[in-house]
Amino acid sequence: MRDFLLAHYLWIKAAHLIFVIAWMAGMMYLPRLFVYHHQAQKGGEAERHFVLMERRLLKAIINPSMGLVWILGLIMIFANPALLQQHWFQLKLAAVVGISAVHGLYAQIRRRRAPAHRTLLAGNERDTVPADGNRRGYGDRAAVLTVAAFQPPPLKTRSPRTSQCPSKRIANPGVSAFSPSKRPRTA
Repeated sequence: MRDFLLAHYLWIKAAHLIFVIAWMAGMMYLPRLFVYHHQAQKGGEAERHFVLMERRLLKAIINPSMGLVWILGLIMIFANPALLQQHWFQLKLAAVVGISAVHGLYAQIRRRRAPAHRTLLAGNERDTVPADGNRRGYGDRAAVLTVAAFQPPPLKTRSPRTSQCPSKRIANPGVSAFSPSKRPRTA
């Protein structure tokens, strides 16, 4: 099983990153919907529209994306348990747990349908406006995405007889299909 996962590790990692991006996009958009919902006239058409948008975003995009991020992440840990020993991965895992807690907070706010206007506006603005205020930025979540994409060099060097993927072995590292043959040519 582990050999199969290692052979498909890059595909699993690619899917993991796709769902991280979908999750983060939803997590950045949902507080803005809360603010618009709060500013809408109570009982009006706009309020009903924002309630529907919040529910669809959370149920159709954010929740499934978070679930798949966790599932694919755990599959990658199972395939390569050495990840748990690396400090960058421990930092990434702590950030993912923190963002999962924020996700739970957002789901609770949506259920109550009474978001705190100033708190959410400040939180949403902080995530999109950098300290200098001149340009739009990515805020706190940019650090998480950076750690998610960061891959340091391996801690241990591999033996020259193995390729980059541990599940594939090179039969004879001295001869490749593109190198000239070692036998002398006959005339």
